[in-house]
Amino acid sequence: MTELNKLDQMQIEVENRKSIIIPIDSTGFNKYIKNGLVESVKVPKERKFVSLEQSLNGPTDFSDIPVQDYSDINIPASIYIGLHGILDFFAKNGRLPYIRDEEEAKECFAFAEKHVSSIKNGENINIEYKTLLLMARFSRCELTHMTSFIGGAAAQEVLKYVGKYTPLNQWLCYETVSTLPDELEPYKKTETRYDDYIAIYGEKTMSNMRDMKLFMIGAGALGCELIKGYSLMGTCCSPKGHLHCTDNDLIEWTNLNRQFLFRQTDIGKPKSDTACKAGKVINEEFNYTAYKDLVVVETDYKFNSKFWKEQDTIIGAVDNMAARRYVNAKCIRYKKNFLDSGTLGPRCNNTVIIANKSKTFTSIPDPGNNTQIPLCTVKNFPTRIEHTIEWGRSIFNDYFGTGIKEMQEMLKNPKEFMEKMKSSQTAFGFIQILERIKHFVYGKTKSPIEECTAYGKKIFDYVFRDCILSLLAVHPLDEVQENGISFWGVSRRPPTPINYDSTNALHNLFLTSFVKLLFRVLKKEFKKDDGDKVIEIAKTLTDTKSVKVSKEELDLEEEKKPTGVFSESDLKVINEKYEELLALTKGWSEEEVISIEFEKDDDLIIDLIHSGANIRADNYNIKQVILYMIM
Repeated sequence: MTELNKLDQMQIEVENRKSIIIPIDSTGFNKYIKNGLVESVKVPKERKFVSLEQSLNGPTDFSDIPVQDYSDINIPASIYIGLHGILDFFAKNGRLPYIRDEEEAKECFAFAEKHVSSIKNGENINIEYKTLLLMARFSRCELTHMTSFIGGAAAQEVLKYVGKYTPLNQWLCYETVSTLPDELEPYKKTETRYDDYIAIYGEKTMSNMRDMKLFMIGAGALGCELIKGYSLMGTCCSPKGHLHCTDNDLIEWTNLNRQFLFRQTDIGKPKSDTACKAGKVINEEFNYTAYKDLVVVETDYKFNSKFWKEQDTIIGAVDNMAARRYVNAKCIRYKKNFLDSGTLGPRCNNTVIIANKSKTFTSIPDPGNNTQIPLCTVKNFPTRIEHTIEWGRSIFNDYFGTGIKEMQEMLKNPKEFMEKMKSSQTAFGFIQILERIKHFVYGKTKSPIEECTAYGKKIFDYVFRDCILSLLAVHPLDEVQENGISFWGVSRRPPTPINYDSTNALHNLFLTSFVKLLFRVLKKEFKKDDGDKVIEIAKTLTDTKSVKVSKEELDLEEEKKPTGVFSESDLKVINEKYEELLALTKGWSEEEVISIEFEKDDDLIIDLIHSGANIRADNYNIKQVILYMIM
């Protein structure tokens, strides 16, 4: 029924989990056979907006405005009316009402009451007198957390202009009334930068904030935002207060697009020290000690029991789960509050853990990561672009993370490496590791550009062609299962092998990215014109004959557990390859190469994963993904 492919997109009806109804007359169409694919298309919605002036003049419908706290659904309307009162006061007096001036607050309230009629069904809404007075009393105040939220919301709305995400419907109501004390303390102006905080939260709370002793792990994008906030708010800004901040990373140029306390002149400098110095520029009273250490077992001598006990709260701004779990364990042991934050693409999280009162970090499920993609799906049967992205990340890690670390282990202590591999790997797995190390060594000792290009081309052929051909040899396209249903179908898309094409931009991006990363791990310089050389060399490499990939290599059979015992033939191959590597690397140390951790700000890593994921998508007839979805 190929005639369907020529039709425009249309709305269909899902009859059940196995059937759909297409509203067309199929008379004269060819017979439907199998493996048809239907793509879900998001239909654009047109949104109309009015100007701020028109919106203020009402009438305004609050039914579509997101409610922050459902315990009081009148808050948005009350704030809207309160805003009218403050604007009218400003129009009359040319200024905002003075902080905590009760008479002027009441005047704002009187102005506000006149605008109830501008709300749709306003007569049915209970306008909160207390909320309006609070707005008037503190309308002059500037609070860091509020300005940060407003800036972030404005930036999000700008990004929504591209059309992927739904914009706000004119208004967004955000308030933090619940953070206010039950009773306001007497207010006396101190003529300091902290007066706005003192007016709202009181002298005692402000003093506690300034005296806080914090330990923050991580000084990247979140760390920069937090340090900015602490210094502006006055946290850790008294003789008693202090921020301890650690991050083992150095600043790279890819960090500059969102880690905003860093500048181009800071490239190569420690993140922790640079960020804290920027905080000191913002507020000269800001006290800090910067470290360049990981928070791990090996640094317990520095971050010891005395150190942990001295801290009031622990701040997590790290980018991996292992670090979070370790810090969480320390917080449990020393009964410390733990504020953890994290980002992943457009998503983020913020978790406040109060010692002995709330669940620990490891007890709280991650709502954004409640589904794990099965290995067999990623390896052989992807159906969604998320599967091919995960596959792309595994390719990066296998060759430039784990692969290089294995080589470093061999160079550091060959005997220990041999024993570890024998006990932890099957013969097949061990041989694969030695083969991978061999190519790294060749790239180091021979002509790097030629060896690395040849290896990159070999990997391209292996993952995009040979593995697919071998998979189809095991499961032919016409295979039928015992229940009479085709093996290949909706849940298993039939793949198509792909040969390297030097005119295909994605193919070249994968190859050049792979080679550039090889140069990086081998500590070789990739020159400006080497990218063109890679393509030219690849053109001269005749397509290697397709290599049959075993079921074990494809992960199509039950994983064999290491036994520590190899057959004589396997042991002979292993020993020959191992001795060859020892001879080639005689006198080398583990510092001859460097492993690379995944970094979402590293364009080269993203290029490899992006191109790999999309070529893999082509293998399985999956719609390709644009670059920003990878980050």
